Order: sequence, then C-alpha cells, then structure tokens
Amino acid sequence: HVVYCENEGPLHLQPAPDGGILLGGDDTDEWIADGHDDEVLSRVERHLLERARRLIPALPVDAWFGRCRRRVGIRPMPADGHSVVGEVPGVAGLYLAATHSGVTLAPVIGDLLAEQIVRGEHPEMLRPFSYDRFQSPGAD
Repeated sequence: HVVYCENEGPLHLQPAPDGGILLGGDDTDEWIADGHDDEVLSRVERHLLERARRLIPALPVDAWFGRCRRRVGIRPMPADGHSVVGEVPGVAGLYLAATHSGVTLAPVIGDLLAEQIVRGEHPEMLRPFSYDRFQSPGAD
C-alpha cells in the first residue's frame, strides 16, 4: 500500500520489496527536473527522510542518511495532462497505457483495456483518453 501524507510535505511512503521504505514527494520532483547530480539527490534524500521522521519519529534518519539507494524514475505525463489509453493507430495489436496516476488507475485501466482487446470495442469511458487525440489538428 502507498501512504500519502499531505500534512508532512507532500510525502508518499510504501514498503519496498527488500524490507525497506520507498519515499517520495511531489514537490521534490521539481528539484530534479533539470538534472539529478549527487548534490541534488543528497538534498532530496535529506528532505524526504526529515519529512518521514516527522511522521514516524522512531525512524533512524541519521543512520540512514547517505546510505539510501536513490532512484530517479520518469513518470509519464502526457502533454495535455490526461492519461493515454487504448490502441495505437496504425499498429495492429499494440495498446498503450500511459498515465501519471498509475497506482490508482491501474485496476480500471486494466479492466477497460482487457474489454477492448477481447471484445474489439472501444469502451466509452476510454474515448477521451485515446491516443488519436494527439493526431488531430490543434491537439496539444
């Protein structure tokens, strides 16, 4: 489960497969947008650990600082800010699901794409999110 804490940042935490904790903050994404050298990542690490300590005072932040594995992932954000879901025009059998809200939308996107693939019909709920909206004149 992902825990999202608005009152301590924004901060999101979730258990890592290796027994650790994954930390992130929407505002820190902006810090690394132009590059993520070691100095920037160290600042982000300290900032997120301090937020986590405010939420869970027993966390051994001082012992962890500098020993964390830092990861920078690129979250897909379509140009118009909305998900892109459905068949890719011109490539039979290729379907795309790109969204910034994958954790929360994955179950419904999976169900709707499965319906489209199995039945060959485009679910009405996915129409505003189709890939071909970027193919029309004036699209973002």
